[in-house]
Amino acid sequence: MYRRIPSAAVYVLALCGLAHAQPAWFAPEHPWRAVMKLERADAQCVLAELPLEGGVAAAPLKAAALDAAGRPLEYRVVHEGAGRAAVLVRLEGATNETVAVYYGGDTPGPRARPDLKDPAPIELTVLFQGSPNVPTTTSGLLFLGAVADAPVKRLRAVSNPMTDLFDREGSEAEKKNASRSWIVRAVSNLLCPEDGEYRFALDCRDAGVLLVDGEPAVEWPGEHGGGDWRVGPPFRLSAGVHRLEMLNMSRNWFAMRLGWQRPGRAAIVSIETAQLIAGGEPQEARLERMDTPLHPFFTYKVERAYSFYGRPLTFVPVQFRDESRNWLADNVRFAWEFGAAAAAGGPAESEARHPRHVFSAPAVHSVRLRVRDALGFEAERERRVDCRRVPVDQYAFACEVLDLPSACYPRDRVAPRLRLTGTPAGGIGLDAMWQVRAPSGRVSAEGRAAVFPGLEAQFLSLPEMAAGDVAEITWSLAHAGAVLERGAIRFLSPPFESLPVAARGDHLLDREGRIIVLVPFAEAGVFAQPAITTAEAFGSLVCLDDFLAVPGADEDGRGPPFDRILGRIVDGPDRPFVTRVTLPAPEAVPGVYAPLRKFTRAVEAVEDDTDVVILSVGLSDMPYRTGADMFERQAAALTDLVSATMGRPVLWVTPPPYRPDPDRIRPLAAAIRRAAEARRVPVADLFTAFQGLEGRRGKLLSGEETALTRAGQDLTAQLIARALLQE
Repeated sequence: MYRRIPSAAVYVLALCGLAHAQPAWFAPEHPWRAVMKLERADAQCVLAELPLEGGVAAAPLKAAALDAAGRPLEYRVVHEGAGRAAVLVRLEGATNETVAVYYGGDTPGPRARPDLKDPAPIELTVLFQGSPNVPTTTSGLLFLGAVADAPVKRLRAVSNPMTDLFDREGSEAEKKNASRSWIVRAVSNLLCPEDGEYRFALDCRDAGVLLVDGEPAVEWPGEHGGGDWRVGPPFRLSAGVHRLEMLNMSRNWFAMRLGWQRPGRAAIVSIETAQLIAGGEPQEARLERMDTPLHPFFTYKVERAYSFYGRPLTFVPVQFRDESRNWLADNVRFAWEFGAAAAAGGPAESEARHPRHVFSAPAVHSVRLRVRDALGFEAERERRVDCRRVPVDQYAFACEVLDLPSACYPRDRVAPRLRLTGTPAGGIGLDAMWQVRAPSGRVSAEGRAAVFPGLEAQFLSLPEMAAGDVAEITWSLAHAGAVLERGAIRFLSPPFESLPVAARGDHLLDREGRIIVLVPFAEAGVFAQPAITTAEAFGSLVCLDDFLAVPGADEDGRGPPFDRILGRIVDGPDRPFVTRVTLPAPEAVPGVYAPLRKFTRAVEAVEDDTDVVILSVGLSDMPYRTGADMFERQAAALTDLVSATMGRPVLWVTPPPYRPDPDRIRPLAAAIRRAAEARRVPVADLFTAFQGLEGRRGKLLSGEETALTRAGQDLTAQLIARALLQE
């Protein structure tokens, strides 16, 4: 969009010295011009793409081509239509580093040549490839072309087919040396005479691919001979100029020809050289209008792309450079828009003059630059930025949550941290964001920080608060606006909304993979378990156990010792029905804090017909030196999980004072009693009973291993029976 002013006003403002003088306009009969930089010294022609916006005269387009000194150059309007035109300019005799195509008026330039052709319309770049292996996939060939060494030579071919490229450059021995291989990139621009469905064909030795406007049109990887067409799928194109790019890797001399099947034709034929307009990429120029002083334009450079292991996104950094021209005023303001598709890959806008933007996909993105100067003039320019076919580096990073208990009381303070590690990535950072939600639903805290994971771990502290004041903490790690990893920590009060179904590291997980923290009540009287009924006591009992079984107990949990011990509380041989559920050995659950398995095993063990759950666990915590305070919170949470959430009455059993160090068991037994008393849960207190009776009732504990003797089994049966029946 332009805010127009009369050219006379532009001239007056320039004379007033407000800024730079207006550059010379050598063809005043044309209100538009496209100014192009000449990037290749060996180019004989340049192909310019011109937008046909409002105010441009109707077809046929009238134009003129001039160098920077105003001298006319030969040119040809190759195609016009659909809002764009293509103009071929011969550079012979051009001076300086720029040429301009003037257009939009009613008078053609003095050197219009309807028969003008590029004498060498195919630009060839030879890249040395160290590996002699011919790629067996198109993606492999494109990757090798992207990461190949600097060009060995640049040449120009005059016709299709392109054969014996190295005849003048090397000997036959060099051409057939199997230890050396080359990748040859050929670029040209094809004039399609009509809209329709085209099919392209390729004939080459060994791996080759033909790209049309950057998309694969013919793919022929692997080793093979030449002489036959490889035909691609249908390709729909509009009339006009389309870019061709061919890559061929061969261990022999280079030979390639291009073919096509035009709309409505049956045969595959070689593309006529006359249809190949010019070598190299079409030049997109800075547009200038005679009646406005502000002319936006930008160039860009695509940098090496990268991705993160295990994440699907590929990030492509692009450095933009403003090349706008302002004839009158300085102090220009910039507004960049990187397209709707880029919004997921970072900020969609920037006000920097030369921004660097990271796209989250190797695609073609539309980028718009809006400029406004101090006088209020505004203009904009939009370009397509091709981010495809770039080599991709891979980095790794890992994130884990630390300092988070699996169970705690409401008044306990929690202060989780994120630990991030990764491979050094040259300043590639991650944006960390988090949000804390209270039980009322109100967001109580939010935050964000930048972290740079590397070989040295980075730690990020989340807010510290009482566990009872938190319902959920959510966090995410993003790069360039795209989320790479996210997580949630849920703090659950009884009855718990989610059940712990898995353990990972130090954490319990629910079915959705979220970390859960169980927050049972600490005070007595908040929750009271109803008394166990006689029917329940004589029903189906599940015992989650890690210290009552004697050596030789059946692995399926049925048989010694429980239907021998607990069967004594009834007269019948089949009541109650007892199932023993063991905890896995630590080596069976690598990567998991083993004491957490008592929670997940409880969820697994309780079935529809379970009447009572007996909890005789705690001894497996001893090797991990679980403190009494932490064990009490776990015992309270396990009780509330089974009793308040799953609706099954619980009976706790304290561990006996096993040798050689019964004083280490004493705090665990006391923690069980405190948690059970607060919930009115019955306890079979083996620790206290065995301590007081072992000397008077005979030997209750085995002296060689952690096991009960026959007398110890009898006493255990009596204590559990009394606790079940609440005698």
